[in-house]
Amino acid sequence: KYQTSCEAPASIGGGEFTNNITDDDIQKMYDFDQLTLLAILHSEINGDSINQIFQLPDLHQLWFVYSSVDFSDVKSDSPKKIDLCIASAKNLKHLSACPSLTVLSISAATIDDKLIITDDTPFHEQYSLKDSSDFAFLDQIKVLEIYGTQIEDIAGFLEMDSLEKIIISKGYISQEYVNTLEQKNITVIQKESEN
Repeated sequence: KYQTSCEAPASIGGGEFTNNITDDDIQKMYDFDQLTLLAILHSEINGDSINQIFQLPDLHQLWFVYSSVDFSDVKSDSPKKIDLCIASAKNLKHLSACPSLTVLSISAATIDDKLIITDDTPFHEQYSLKDSSDFAFLDQIKVLEIYGTQIEDIAGFLEMDSLEKIIISKGYISQEYVNTLEQKNITVIQKESEN
C-alpha cells in the first residue's frame, strides 16, 4: 500500500461523491450552493462534460477515482486541486488552460502512454513515469504530488515555471533527480509508504 491522496477527509463540507456521472447529473450539480469538493467515481468524462464540471462556481477540489478523463477539450477555469486516483487520464497538457489549478495529485493512475502500469498483479500494481513531457505545459502548478510511481524522467518537471514542491513516495526517485530538482529551487519531499 502507498500513501495516496485518495483517502476521503474525515468530514467534507460542501462535498459530493458521484458514481457513474451523466450529463444530467452534472446539470443538477449547479443546484448545490457552495459545492467545493467533487469526487467522480466509476465514470468516463470527456468533451462538454469536463467543461461543465470545471465551470461549477465554487469548486476547489476535484477527484477522479476509478474513472477515465480526457482533458483535451478543457477551455475554462478549474478547481485549485485535481486528484487522479486509480484513474486513467488523457491529454494532461491541456490542463495548462486552467489558470486556477495549482495542485495536481496523482496516485495509482495512468496518463496516455507516458505514465504507465508496469505490473498489474492485483494488490501489487506498479507504476512508472516514463515521459514527463506533458508536465512541461503546466506552468501554473505549484505543488505536484505523485504517489506509488517510479520516476524515470524529470525533464518536464524542470520546465514547469511555477513548480515549488514535489511530493513523492520515498524510494521512487533517484538521488540524482532529487539533486537536479533542488538545484532548480524545487523542494522534493519523499513520504514513507503507509502499511
